Amino acid sequence: MTIPAAVAHARRLEQAGVEVTLRRFDGQVHPFILIGGLIDDAGVARSWLGERLRAALTS
Repeated sequence: MTIPAAVAHARRLEQAGVEVTLRRFDGQVHPFILIGGLIDDAGVARSWLGERLRAALTS
């Protein structure tokens, strides 16, 4: 998904009443989150996602 497509998708979800948090990691390749040992942002993204999931599942 391209960045413009992701932003448009997030907006459509918001318009449908879904809570959305869009976070961009500029300059990263699409599967960067899978390359944690090589890309620092992957660790940041994993931690952020874990925090968001934990909050959503425990509230």
